[in-house]
Amino acid sequence: MNCQPRTVVGDVASHPAIAQAIAEFDAVLGSIMRPRATEARGVRVPMAVWTDEGGAHVELDLPGVPMDAIEITIERDVLTIKGNRVRMVPSGAEVALDELRAGEFERHVRISDSFDQEKVSATLKDGVLRVSLERKPQTQPRKVTIAAS
Repeated sequence: MNCQPRTVVGDVASHPAIAQAIAEFDAVLGSIMRPRATEARGVRVPMAVWTDEGGAHVELDLPGVPMDAIEITIERDVLTIKGNRVRMVPSGAEVALDELRAGEFERHVRISDSFDQEKVSATLKDGVLRVSLERKPQTQPRKVTIAAS
């Protein structure tokens, strides 16, 4: 399998051991869902993706981003989350330090066919956006009973 290291802060991914660990992690995730760390536009928004027995979950840190500035779409097998973080500096203010990034962002997550694209929910609470997709019933883990012979 040809796996490319994902976007990593700094040049950490160029270290052979870390690049190998990322490739192995990607290989394991590949059969479930593969997040693509793409920022089609300027602002990098932290994202977490995980699965459990009930489905797949995506969380993004979006402090200060109102609900009406976020757009969530699913097209084919890709969940896309777009938005815009706007910061207002009062007129006449002198900025001494500015580490808060503002602007448009866009993140993508590839969805495997184990998840129902029609059963999606999203909540925005305390600056954290959570998008959840239900697992299709036929792909949910099930326990097999062992019969005595």
